[in-house]
Amino acid sequence: MEIARRNCGMKQGETIPRIKVEPKSEEGAASSDGSARSPATVVIPPAEQPGGTATAPLASHYAILEKIGEGGMGVVYLGKDRKLGRHVAIKRLSRSAMANAALKDRFLREARAIAALNHIHIVHVYALGEDEDGPYIVMEYIAGPPDASPNKVPPAPFSLADRVNRHGPLLVNDAIDMIMKIGRAIEFAHECKVIHRDLKPSNILLDETGEPKIVDFGLARIAGEDESLTVTGEKMLSLGYGAPEQEQDASQVDHRADIYGLGAILYFSLTGKNPRYFRENDIPESLRAPVVRALETDRDKRWPTVREFLGALMMVKEPSKIELPTVKNTWRCKWCDTVNPVAIQFCGRCGWDGGEFCPECGAETRVGIQFCGNCGADAREYEQAALLLKRLEQMRDRKQFDLIPPHAERISAFRPSGVNGQRLVESVRRMAREAQEAA
Repeated sequence: MEIARRNCGMKQGETIPRIKVEPKSEEGAASSDGSARSPATVVIPPAEQPGGTATAPLASHYAILEKIGEGGMGVVYLGKDRKLGRHVAIKRLSRSAMANAALKDRFLREARAIAALNHIHIVHVYALGEDEDGPYIVMEYIAGPPDASPNKVPPAPFSLADRVNRHGPLLVNDAIDMIMKIGRAIEFAHECKVIHRDLKPSNILLDETGEPKIVDFGLARIAGEDESLTVTGEKMLSLGYGAPEQEQDASQVDHRADIYGLGAILYFSLTGKNPRYFRENDIPESLRAPVVRALETDRDKRWPTVREFLGALMMVKEPSKIELPTVKNTWRCKWCDTVNPVAIQFCGRCGWDGGEFCPECGAETRVGIQFCGNCGADAREYEQAALLLKRLEQMRDRKQFDLIPPHAERISAFRPSGVNGQRLVESVRRMAREAQEAA
């Protein structure tokens, strides 16, 4: 039976929002050298700017605070939306990449790929713009766990690679749970005809509660589009994480390259080692068969779909899902909303004792338990769904009706195990319908 395709965020003919250039306010007035500045803006030095000139259209909407990342193709800055007050990530082409038309086209393709995906575990793009310094993408800023960078406001980005390198490999159930969430997001991307092609631990950012977000779609391929940007014979891969066929000819890569990437991330999460040096004995015996098949050199021997790979992992996890509940790294206070490390029993702000109840069946549990010992409900997923509903209610109160439907699509990642979870899903969908009527 054919599975109904989900709404992939952008309708046919729809374009990515672009920055509208508005008259400068007094705060953003031009300085004596003609560049748009504000007291709160850290101006990018000319040597770091692709064209060495001011970025007025961008600066009129966002204060650029600091550089937070740089790769072979782009530079990422931490910014702040002047109107909404939220932090954003701003990605620009590097100066060396600006001269390469193919890299510029890939940069724009990344924006289109992310904009087509509304999923709770995929970074969201807010806008695409272009000025005299070239194109830029304004994206969701993923702040890491507060304890990972205690002196940073907002907390610095924190990847899965950082997590494993600092604290060691994940427990089996934690690793499977992480891959299940990443895998569902990739499955959703495949349904929307987007192939990531660069899955690796450093491209999985963890938010303040440890939830994963997939980033960096710079090598993404949109099925059915012109593949002239990927030259026949061109090699595209991160050693150990890229599928072998990417080393031979990236233009022939299909969705099975992402299945290889998922298997590679799982191996790293369990061992802390690069899968380039894969050894079966490094991972639990129960996981060897599904992981080995995901990492097959011959893609025809791999799992044919992400769903089948995740199904095999669930067969490993299900027997211990209730007997050995997974422990979370953090817990959120129900009274003051503070995120606390799991090592402390009482909330650091209000002193609440951290006692919890299963959101599905109401059974009493303790701080740090992710899966209910009575019904098996995933408390983290219920928490994320409840937070989503809370954000939608805030948008409704601000009469931001046009923002509600695309955000509500994130509920598709939530798989409730009972009637209370289904009520959460229905509440989100009802709010989306009401917003469409009010818009």
